[in-house]
Amino acid sequence: MAGRGDIIEILATRSDLDVNVTANWHDHFTALHLSAVQGHDDAVRALLAAPGIDLNAPNASGNTPIMELALTTYLRTEKHSCIFRRLMNVPGVDLKVRSPDGRGLLSICAAIGSLPLVDDLLSKFGADVNERGAQIKARA
Repeated sequence: MAGRGDIIEILATRSDLDVNVTANWHDHFTALHLSAVQGHDDAVRALLAAPGIDLNAPNASGNTPIMELALTTYLRTEKHSCIFRRLMNVPGVDLKVRSPDGRGLLSICAAIGSLPLVDDLLSKFGADVNERGAQIKARA
C-alpha cells in the first residue's frame, strides 16, 4: 500500500500540478502546511523535493509552514520536532519569519518549552537571543 509520501511524490512529478495550491477550506494552507502540521514526514520530504515548492508561502493568517508548525504547539511531540528540524535545515526556509503578533521562532519554541529546538536555533542557526517579540501573557 502506498503512503502519503509516495502519492505526493508521484503527483509532484507532474508538470501540470501546482504544488503550492492552497486549500480554501483550511485557512488557505498549502500541502506543505498541512503535511507539516499533521505530522506526515514522508509527505513533507516528498514536497520538499518537488520542483517549484514555495517554502515560505503564507497561509491566510500570514504564517509560513515552519511558523504554522511552531504555533500549533505540536513541537512537543517527537515527530513534529523532527519535521521542524527538517524544515530548519532546508536552504531557503526563512528562519527570521515572524508570526502576525510579532513573535519569532525562538520565542515560540522557548514558550512551549522545547529546549532542543531552542538550542538548535541558537547554536546552529544563530538566532538572536535578544529578539523582540510580542509579550506572552501568563495564564491567570
